Amino acid sequence: KPLKFSMKGQNFCLASEIKAFFVLDIPKKIIRRTAARFLAFGLSDESEEALFAGVQRLRGGHYLELDLQNKDLKIQPWHTYTFSESFDFQPEKKEKERADAIREWMVGMMGLRLQADVPLGGCLSGGLDSSAIAGLVAFADRATGNKEPRKAFMASLFSGDARNEEPFARLAAQKNRFEFFTVCPGPDDFLLHLEDMIRSLDGPPPGLNAYSQYDVFRLV
Repeated sequence: KPLKFSMKGQNFCLASEIKAFFVLDIPKKIIRRTAARFLAFGLSDESEEALFAGVQRLRGGHYLELDLQNKDLKIQPWHTYTFSESFDFQPEKKEKERADAIREWMVGMMGLRLQADVPLGGCLSGGLDSSAIAGLVAFADRATGNKEPRKAFMASLFSGDARNEEPFARLAAQKNRFEFFTVCPGPDDFLLHLEDMIRSLDGPPPGLNAYSQYDVFRLV
């Protein structure tokens, strides 16, 4: 989840949504350069600045430490990707061994993310990534004996549109025994829900598909 924070005098506040700060007398003042970066280049999350003055964003791969005695704030990266030029590609390993190892790692990672106190489902797009994740969830469920039905959700395009990937997503859902739900966002719905979507987002959307995602999660 995103983490936003604000330091005002002796007070430290944190939340996952910017709107939470406005009950604490933080002014609704937009940072002009942040707005300009978004309008000119479409950038919305490349810096520590949130859209509003007095609110900062904790960047991905970083952690925050606050000294409660002197109110010193320290932000450090906890994770960095490195590339080793001396990496051993192990040419003696067969392709099946590599595939088996990757499958084992991914199933293990999926098992960690399937721990929850509420029913879990997924979003399907018809593409390779989400279809592979659905398959891994089904595989992990079989391995653990879980028989709880999963649900899959998708925003589809109008019937007849060549870009509509719903048939592929539906096939992935059927193959993995997911219940499949779709929503087809349209212009009338967009105008109807625009205000609530803006309120939900708290800031500039990451892309033009923000409304489709909003509609999918409204369905969820």
